[in-house]
Order: sequence, then structure tokens, then C-alpha cells
Amino acid sequence: MKKILNIGLLVVAVLSVTSCKKALDVEPQQSIDAGTALQNDQDVNSLVVGGYALMGSGALYGTNLEMIPDLLGAEGVATWRGTFQSPRQIATKNMNSLNTDANRVWTTAYQVIDIANTTIDALGVVKDANLKKQLEGEALFMRGVMHFELVRLYALPWGATADNSQPGVVIKLKPTKTEADAFARFPRNTVNAVYTQVLADLTKAATLLPATSRLRVTRFTALGFLSRLYLAQGNYAAARDVANEVIASGNYALNASVLAVFNNKNTREGIWEIQQNEQNNAGNSNDGMATFYASLPGIGRADVRVVALYVANNYPAGDLRRTEWYYIGTGA
Repeated sequence: MKKILNIGLLVVAVLSVTSCKKALDVEPQQSIDAGTALQNDQDVNSLVVGGYALMGSGALYGTNLEMIPDLLGAEGVATWRGTFQSPRQIATKNMNSLNTDANRVWTTAYQVIDIANTTIDALGVVKDANLKKQLEGEALFMRGVMHFELVRLYALPWGATADNSQPGVVIKLKPTKTEADAFARFPRNTVNAVYTQVLADLTKAATLLPATSRLRVTRFTALGFLSRLYLAQGNYAAARDVANEVIASGNYALNASVLAVFNNKNTREGIWEIQQNEQNNAGNSNDGMATFYASLPGIGRADVRVVALYVANNYPAGDLRRTEWYYIGTGA
């Protein structure tokens, strides 16, 4: 009886272990293994679209890459009146490494950079030659502009030292594939090295991207950012020449109204616009430009307020920017 009981317990134990193993061995339903995620043209294209989505988020161009520079340079121009402490610290130049928005911009920008590097690493699976060329150009563009935005926010400006050897940001050129990659620590590259890398990425991107695209970046988007890079370096002749190439393309033109480009999507004045919809946008509650800047009934909280004297002293009577860009708020 004892032997039979022991054998029975052993069988039950084996069955229990086997059953538990099967029950716990469940494939993730909301994620894909990195080793098998990118297998064809559509997969890599979807990854790039995901990069656009992150760039349009509130952490980047959806809000912070527009608002933070405003707050940093707002003295005498605008003030922060909201209750959130993170933007207040930025506006008052009283912040440290724990600042929420400083962390959010840094983290999300490097996520976009990782998407770009992963795209470049996966180009071998893309069969369509034209799509492959476009995706490489888009990835280089994303990597270049994110490094450019980061170095301007987290480092001393170009020209702060004679050789621009002041610490910049980490240049990331390889995808994160393993846990070790994710937790690896890298030294900051110099500002000169970062600008050199951005210049290389945007220059090559301009040779790969198409001249026109209804919804995605083009050759002239890359050239537009190149002109900004040259301006930041004080290389005004190069900035002029690159900007003139964008103008001479004939693809763009100023709108009759200064508000048209903001009130309408994809006008001829827009060189690049991140497309947003109800599922993918920075939102209008706590993380959208309208929330922070608008001051209309039911729209916005007027957290960022422009100093009235600035408008009066810098825009003469009859200047449409004075009457169409600014208004006396009526909201909260």
C-alpha cells in the first residue's frame, strides 16, 4: 500500500509540474520578440511609423520641444502661470536632474534614436528598393534631428569653447538588442562630435529621401533642419544656401494669412507636419499645446502667458502677427 501510494504521489507530482509548466509557458500577447519582429518590408515600415508617433508625442514635438525652449528663453516675453512644478522649474531656471520634463524628453528622444538604429540594422529584410532607400533616409533623419534637439537642450551651445569640446550628449548609433545593451552606460560625446554626426546623418538623409511626400519627411525636410544646424553654428552662408534650395524647389509657399498654417493641415507653407489623429496625438488635457497656451472658453488654461508689453514693443501697428498671433484671453 505504501509503495502504491508513493508511486501515485510521484505520478501526481509529475503531472502537476507538467501542467504548471504548460500553464506558465504562455507567449506574450501584446509584444513581439525582438529577434523575429522585423521580417519584411511592412514590419520595418511599421517601425518607422512608430518613430513618427513618438516624435509627435507630448514629450517631443507634440509639446515639450516647442514649449521648453519657449520657457527657457521666456524672460520678458512669457511667464508660466500653471500649477505644474516641472515647467515652473524650467521657466525660473531652477531645476535639477529629477525634473520630470527633462527626463521625459531625454528618454523619449533616445527611444526614437533606437527606433532609427533598429531600422537601419533591419534594412536587409526590405525587398522593395525604393522603400528601402526611403526608410533609410527617414531613419537617418530621425536620428539626426533627435541628437540635434538633445545637444541644444542638454549641453552648452555651439561656440561656448573655441573647439566645442564641451560635453554634449551621448551619440547612439547602434540598436538596443539585449538587456546588457539597455543598461549599458556611455560617456557624453563633445558638442563638436554631436554636430558632426548630425550633419552627416541629415546630409545623407537628404540624398535618400524623396522630393515630395504627402505625409512623411522629404529631402527638403532634411535640408530645412540642416539650415537650422548651420544657423546654430553661425555658418550663415551655408544656412542661406540650404534654405534657398528648399525655396527654389517650388514645393512651398507662404499662405496669405499667418494663421492658415496653424488652422489647416498640410498647407504649402508646411515643410513637415507630423500627422495626428484621435489615437495618436499629444492631447488637449494636461499634455497638449492647446492646454498650455490657449485661453478661450472651454479650451486651454493659459498656463503660458505672453507679456503684453512684449507684443506692443515688438510688433508695429498693422503687423498681422500682432493681431493674429496674440489675443487677450477669455478662458481660465
